Amino acid sequence: LGLPALAQDYTPDPAAKPGGSITVTYKDDVATLDPAIGYDWQNWSMIKSLFDGLMDYVPGTTDLRMGLAESYELSEDGLTYTFKLRPGVLFHNGREMTAEDVKYSLDRVTNPATLSPGAGFFASIAGFENAGEGGLSGVTVIDPLTVQVTLSRPDATFLHVMALNFASVVPREAVEAAGDDFGK
Repeated sequence: LGLPALAQDYTPDPAAKPGGSITVTYKDDVATLDPAIGYDWQNWSMIKSLFDGLMDYVPGTTDLRMGLAESYELSEDGLTYTFKLRPGVLFHNGREMTAEDVKYSLDRVTNPATLSPGAGFFASIAGFENAGEGGLSGVTVIDPLTVQVTLSRPDATFLHVMALNFASVVPREAVEAAGDDFGK
């Protein structure tokens, strides 16, 4: 288990071109675009179009693949995941994503003040019970492109949890600038 897991072979459509626009309609209004809060199909489908997490699913399957992480290593005891982030990933504001953003996002979704309906999915991360008091002690930034997550107990679902929208990485400055309107 200590060997690095590499991204599955996945090639985006080679004919895809950047730019342009898309119009998507829904029967009802989307309640929020905040990945820490959105908890229904309509919200999730829109949020998935805007944000990514460390892990993802191969389209149309339940097979995990790398998302914002390019690899991970799991300790022999099954408690510590060390994720290497893909370099050059940019937020909408042009800033490069870092391990600090991953930590901020996990701290935010588990903070009781956020009122995330998905917070409980992260209960196996060390420090979850005190998440509102300075963040998750089990999430450590190693360097700008490496984040380590230590669990308090083995959790066979952990990588799947990291593929949920609740685990999406968001830029702190955008959340703080928008305040309660971040999901709008």
